[in-house]
Parts: sequence; structure tokens; C-alpha cells
Amino acid sequence: MRIGARYSHLNGEEYLLVHHPQLLREVEGVIAEVDAESCRTKVSRGTENPGASTLRSEGHERCIQERT
Repeated sequence: MRIGARYSHLNGEEYLLVHHPQLLREVEGVIAEVDAESCRTKVSRGTENPGASTLRSEGHERCIQERT
């Protein structure tokens, strides 16, 4: 999996960069290790791509918890 965008609520990322850089590197490493294809657990019922597998937050959480 890759980080597609970053949003730093209340400068949280900057805080981690300054005070806990090793923790931020660990989080980024775990995200990089996750295979996004194995997390696709939801089947689309939409009209454009019916039957396509999509990402679901529960699948992400499960994949990340397996890495920690």
C-alpha cells in the first residue's frame, strides 16, 4: 500500500517529525508493507463497476493489525 495524500490535523505530522521521528518511520514502513490487493474485501454494487472489488476500512485495519 502507498500513502496517496497526507493531511496533518493540528500539525500532527510535524509533531511526529520533530519529537518522534522513529515512530513516524515505523508507521510509514507498516503502511508500505501492506498488500492493498489482499485488503480488497468489498464487492461494488455501483452501476459503473458492478462486481468490482473495492477497499473497505475494516480490511485495511485487519491488514495493518496483522503487521504489528
